Amino acid sequence: GRSDRAADFRAIDYARESPHFSARRSDARRSWSVTPSAPSWPSPSRRAVAAGAVVVVGITLWLRDPLLRAPCLRETGYFCIKVIEIDRDTAAGPTYGLVLDHLFHSQVTPLEPRWLSYSYLRVYADMTALKAAELPDFRALMIGGGGYALPRYLDAVYPRSEVHVVEIDPVVTEITHELLGLDRATRIRSHNHDARIFLQAWHDAPRFDLVYGDAFNDLAMPYHLTTVEFARTVHGLLNDDGVYLANVIDVYDRGAVVRAFLATIGEVFPHVYLLRWGDHRPEEIETLVVAGAKGPLDLTAFRDPAVSHRRLGRRVSTTTVEGEALREFLAAGQARILRDDHAPIDQLTAPLFALRGDDCAAGCAQPERR
Repeated sequence: GRSDRAADFRAIDYARESPHFSARRSDARRSWSVTPSAPSWPSPSRRAVAAGAVVVVGITLWLRDPLLRAPCLRETGYFCIKVIEIDRDTAAGPTYGLVLDHLFHSQVTPLEPRWLSYSYLRVYADMTALKAAELPDFRALMIGGGGYALPRYLDAVYPRSEVHVVEIDPVVTEITHELLGLDRATRIRSHNHDARIFLQAWHDAPRFDLVYGDAFNDLAMPYHLTTVEFARTVHGLLNDDGVYLANVIDVYDRGAVVRAFLATIGEVFPHVYLLRWGDHRPEEIETLVVAGAKGPLDLTAFRDPAVSHRRLGRRVSTTTVEGEALREFLAAGQARILRDDHAPIDQLTAPLFALRGDDCAAGCAQPERR
């Protein structure tokens, strides 16, 4: 019938076009078999036509199907990096967001570096104000650069300070210069290395007055930056009255992650404090700050507005958990000490993924980092 003849012609055409196969019809079974033949490579002109067809088809699919387009502005060995414009204020200029993988890591307004979007950065800023009131030419180290929001702030507000940043991905630093408005002539000193490896090998490192931790990618925390051994490395880089500040995402009422950080940093630093910014929301995921200090800190300015205005010239919204309240918080649950040979940080953060649930089903573009 006509369908059989059509099938015969398709089989013949296939066999003729294939350089490696030949076709033979078996009338008894009214079927075609394809058998290998000697290789016969296509001519250069035929290869060029085939390659051109592939390119055309690829471009057509890319234009028609957004799912096939590259989701990243740049993709490196560390991150899928994107930059988006969030807002455009006629006075302050545009605000940009730096997205690393699924995390909305940084928000920066290049023309207004004094603006800090996230709560933990405001805690860092308040702690810096306490230090700068006594030592305006302080030296600071930021572990994790991202969009360089805090380093820009420090550079703008404290022109006598010296700021170093350790950012593992050089492409993140380059994009911050290229697209997020960080001047290439900035006084901020960048070091593109893994923080722990770099700090351990930095034999001529200066001593710092403040070290800020910001190398965590949402709930993913590189375990080697959470342990007692890493805290000892940081301790060795600090001056005698230096302070180490680490941001921690957790739910206060659960507190497994933040208790682990308090206990771990407390193994190295004799004075440990828990800080937060804004309203207390004990049942929600928030970003807290654990502070480790070589000497006792006078945090009266965080409790007394009059002292805050007198010492800092402004009111602050950072609050503290210290003393008996901190001891009660630690006693309310297990406080694991994280060490290089046992740092189950993934297990500690796992309940937070479950608690967040569908909130991140499409990716955490703007996580809860009040």
